[in-house]
Amino acid sequence: MNKNKRIILIFFIAVLSGIFWNQKMFGQSISSDQLGYDGIAMDILNNGQFTDYGQQTFREPGYSLFLALIYKIFGHNYDAVRFIQIILFGLLAVIIYLLAKDVFGQKIAIFSSLGTALFYGLANQAGLIMTELLFAFLICLFIFFAYKTSAENGNKWLMFSALVLGVATLVRGVAEFFFFFAIVNFFIIFRRKISYKKIFAKIIIFTVCFFVVLTPWLVKNKFRNGISVSPLIGHFLLLQTERMKALYPRYAGHFAGYLLGYYTAEQLGIYGGSIDDKYISHFEEPIQLRTEEFIAAGYDYEDISNIFTKEALPKIARHPIQFLSVSVLNFVNFNSPILMRGPLWQNAADLYPQFADGRHPEIPSYLKLIIVLTPRLLWFLLFFFVIKAVIKNICNWNKISWIILIIAYFNIMYGVSSGLNRYALPIYPFYVILAVIGISILWQKIKEKKSLLSRE
Repeated sequence: MNKNKRIILIFFIAVLSGIFWNQKMFGQSISSDQLGYDGIAMDILNNGQFTDYGQQTFREPGYSLFLALIYKIFGHNYDAVRFIQIILFGLLAVIIYLLAKDVFGQKIAIFSSLGTALFYGLANQAGLIMTELLFAFLICLFIFFAYKTSAENGNKWLMFSALVLGVATLVRGVAEFFFFFAIVNFFIIFRRKISYKKIFAKIIIFTVCFFVVLTPWLVKNKFRNGISVSPLIGHFLLLQTERMKALYPRYAGHFAGYLLGYYTAEQLGIYGGSIDDKYISHFEEPIQLRTEEFIAAGYDYEDISNIFTKEALPKIARHPIQFLSVSVLNFVNFNSPILMRGPLWQNAADLYPQFADGRHPEIPSYLKLIIVLTPRLLWFLLFFFVIKAVIKNICNWNKISWIILIIAYFNIMYGVSSGLNRYALPIYPFYVILAVIGISILWQKIKEKKSLLSRE
């Protein structure tokens, strides 16, 4: 089968996967955060204002502009958005194929792209009017362009990568500070290939292209957050400080709860704390109430973020160990299993409290433990292969650096903020690539051992 046929086949497998995992979403109304993005898109179309049904909003502009464009062409039609996002999911799988083929070869590319195409956790995001699928597509496209820049030393790919990273930042502000990681990595990769003068010229091109995308939004906000796109930095820093106070005194129990599930921790006698402390929402509610009070008093989200940041930073500086300890919990939760939930097959956000606090007494204890631990064991196996691949390839930095950096960056950023596992979905295609490599390494060792035994 030639290259074009493989690409077409991978694309259609991903599209069919997207349709399958979202079959129950077509024709459905929207709720929760989806209403926020929808409201902004409608205000853009009807009033030319970036507001949420007339009210100020904290959301980044990229996804709502994407929705507004679709609504402009197809009308206020949620299924049109879902279908276009399924197409983007198909293109994402193709990008993973092209990236993995360039970096690791044909065989790894085929299995990596198929693994991505069939991964329900990312596929069913296409049915939601939310940022995850578009953001994942842009992150994968950026990594592909960044690798092409490193491999081919061309400014065309460099400009494309900067522009795509800028657009991704407007969709989710968390991508913004990867700009600095990218500059450092370009310097590391190019320092033995070209002169320092040419390296700095490339960095200038990358910087200009990146900020060309961001500047209109930053100017609109009058740089009140500096060069930050999102006004939620203060919110997440304050959230960390509130969780520090509650979770650190019983840290062993909470660590076991996040790693193995709170039900397992209860059965082992490790956790005996407050019921509410398990839930991030318990700590977010007071912060959200304060935010609403500030909004009612005439503050905007940028002002509120600055207030919260000034409150949080001194607490973090006084208790850095507590801050890092809670960040570890976020890291564990960020990489926890993605499971299906409810009649519409959507993702569960919080797996760790499953069956805890006496819920579902009708289910036997042994069965609860099986349900709680089985997906975790599968995820541990996935990450075993991921780590194996990283260790094997870490010395070949030019080849694998972009994949490692984007994974590390997301884990750091969400480790110090909220750590919800659905926020990890944009980097799962890279986990899949590394897991396939890890499996291939193990398979090769098994084949070699069999070959040696047969010779004996």
